[in-house]
Amino acid sequence: MVNVEIDARILEDKKFNTQVENIITETREARRNVQIGGAQLKSSPVIRLMDEGNLSLSFILSEFPKIANKESRLPRGQRDVVANIVFEAARRVVFLNQQERARKATEKANEKAAGNDI
Repeated sequence: MVNVEIDARILEDKKFNTQVENIITETREARRNVQIGGAQLKSSPVIRLMDEGNLSLSFILSEFPKIANKESRLPRGQRDVVANIVFEAARRVVFLNQQERARKATEKANEKAAGNDI
C-alpha cells in the first residue's frame, strides 16, 4: 500500500461519505453483474469483506483510522481494499471540489463581463 496523506478536511466534507457509498454500490453492482453472467468468482479480499458484511460506510470509516495507525486486525488484502476505497473517495471529492471552484470562477467572470457590457 502506498503511503498517502489525506487532508482531514476531505474526510469531513459532506461529499466524502456519499463517494464512499457510491464506491461500495459500484463494487456490489460489479459483483452482481458478474454473477448474473454466470461467471464463478474466486474469493478475493473485497468479496470476503462483502461476505463478512464489512463492506459498509460505517465499517470503512471505523477501520480506516486503525489501518492508518497500524492497529487493524484485518488481513493485508482487506486493509488494502478499505484504504483504496477511502483514497478513491478522497480523490473524487478533490475532483468535485475543483470542478465546483472552476464553475464558480467561470460564473463570476461571466457576471463581471456581463456587467461591463452594460
